[in-house]
Amino acid sequence: MTAPLLRADGLAKRYGPASASVLDQAELQLAPGELVVLTGPSGSGKSTLLAILAGLDTADAGTVALPHGNGTGSGADATWRQLALVPQALGLLDDLPVDEAIGLPLRLSGVSRADEAAAVQAMLERLGLTRVRRRLPAEISLGEQQRTAIGRAIITEPDVLLLDEPTAHQDARSTRRIVDLLRERTAAGGAVLVATHDEAVVELADRVLRLAGGAVELA
Repeated sequence: MTAPLLRADGLAKRYGPASASVLDQAELQLAPGELVVLTGPSGSGKSTLLAILAGLDTADAGTVALPHGNGTGSGADATWRQLALVPQALGLLDDLPVDEAIGLPLRLSGVSRADEAAAVQAMLERLGLTRVRRRLPAEISLGEQQRTAIGRAIITEPDVLLLDEPTAHQDARSTRRIVDLLRERTAAGGAVLVATHDEAVVELADRVLRLAGGAVELA
């Protein structure tokens, strides 16, 4: 049996002593080559779960095991090549134009300028961002900002890719561009988890999971 690229066991999360559990013994595994969709009503905890898997939030209980990591703890120990997240907030830097934002993970990992430039150019073309490559986030549409964040996450070809509503601000053509990139990532052996209600993504999933009552279950 193929070992999972990501495994979460017994995740629990509460906000405030009197609040209901957002996550309650949540379990999740992502296998190589798998595109998994996570659904659930607004407020069910999908964004919280992705943030915990990526190490941006901490669980009150449970563990997250990542590829090539120490096997326990949270996604905080992952590098861009191990795990990348596209949150709804996007997290683009105000003073970085589109092409530099997309290439940032490569630059931080020590890739040569020539290789970075070639990879960025290819990603700009794939995501329809060539025209706005030198514009700042404030100078482009929300959909273009979202595609920039997606390009930044995918450019390192991470083992695990997590995306929170990645097509929420996209038209049909741009959604197709994004879905094609996600499928290429799984074809290369990566694992992709997408929190979404977009049927264009749901219908292409290998598995569809639902987060309800703090637990992850088959939809």
